[in-house]
Amino acid sequence: MVSDLGRCHANECENEFGEPMSRETGKSSVSWRLCVKVIMSHARLLLVPLLLAAIAGQGLSWYATIFDEPSFKGNSMVLSNGGCSNVPDNFTRLISSINTWGTCLVLYDARECTGRSIQLYPGTPSHGALDVWSFDKTAESIGSCDEFCVNCEL
Repeated sequence: MVSDLGRCHANECENEFGEPMSRETGKSSVSWRLCVKVIMSHARLLLVPLLLAAIAGQGLSWYATIFDEPSFKGNSMVLSNGGCSNVPDNFTRLISSINTWGTCLVLYDARECTGRSIQLYPGTPSHGALDVWSFDKTAESIGSCDEFCVNCEL
């Protein structure tokens, strides 16, 4: 019987035909169910990031890394959301550069995605120098371009 479920791997729990087996006896046993549970719990750990990445690719979610110095330097913080997000107090009006990780984001100079704004599309210059846009140390909230898009095809 398989006694250490923490070391249960697919190749220890299946024969060459993919049939569940006991590692010690080489025969099918009830312990294969426990192995499958362990394998599935590890699969969930892999599936969650993949699912989040798929959602982000559809414009339903975003993430960004913000920096308090130009050129992606200084203190940094990762933010993610499905819509509008207020910049945490310890970074409010301190953002000098932002990595949008290939998504389009809007920076706002007021809370709740209001006020003056700039859109940062993938490939837009100066993500690393927001002073070029007169937006250095100005942002108070961040939102997805898709959420605020009017008559856009997604």
